[in-house]
Amino acid sequence: MRGPGWREGDVTVRLYGTRIRTGDPESDTGLPDGIDAAMVVSDADAWLNTLIRADAMTAGELGVLVALYPEWANGASYVIGDLRAYAGTLYRCVQAHTSQLDWTPSVVAALWVSTVPAGVIPEWVQPTGAQDAYALDALATYNGRVWKSLMNANTYKPGAIGSWRDQSDPPLWVAPAGAIGLWQKGNVAFYNGATWRCTAANNTYAPGVWGWVRV
Repeated sequence: MRGPGWREGDVTVRLYGTRIRTGDPESDTGLPDGIDAAMVVSDADAWLNTLIRADAMTAGELGVLVALYPEWANGASYVIGDLRAYAGTLYRCVQAHTSQLDWTPSVVAALWVSTVPAGVIPEWVQPTGAQDAYALDALATYNGRVWKSLMNANTYKPGAIGSWRDQSDPPLWVAPAGAIGLWQKGNVAFYNGATWRCTAANNTYAPGVWGWVRV
């Protein structure tokens, strides 16, 4: 789903834009009945290049996707994992319950956590507990980069310790967190303005200290 400004090798994408129903039959061709707005994107590419960065979207563009999900309703039974739209935001149920008017998703964090539509990489938000900690392989954007979680129940900030791996090519070097995020022989990383290749297994040292050569 690539948009203007996309370059070969980018790990994230921009949007082409949003089509809005105008009432003109010709310009509205392709918009399904009942759909008043849709994002226009190209054919999917591979893995990360099929995803949209939340930090590259406007509130209106994100709202188009959120509106595709069913709305939260009072008096409904919800189970863990259910997705519901509420006040323009998408929420994921984290505790089974029957909804009531004073338990709206934006109010009760023990029942719902905010999330993003499928195919969107969310912006990193500091978790408040186990219910919204990041899972192994979860993706998030932080400081303009896309990061992948290297552990379950990840509450650390991307780039602080090696519980996250930058998805750039090459990735930023980050110090491992114990046995998590160790650098392996042949890995390439960017550090202090230069690109380095790791020459040792299970390397915890920074490039330029030991176990790395400049590329």
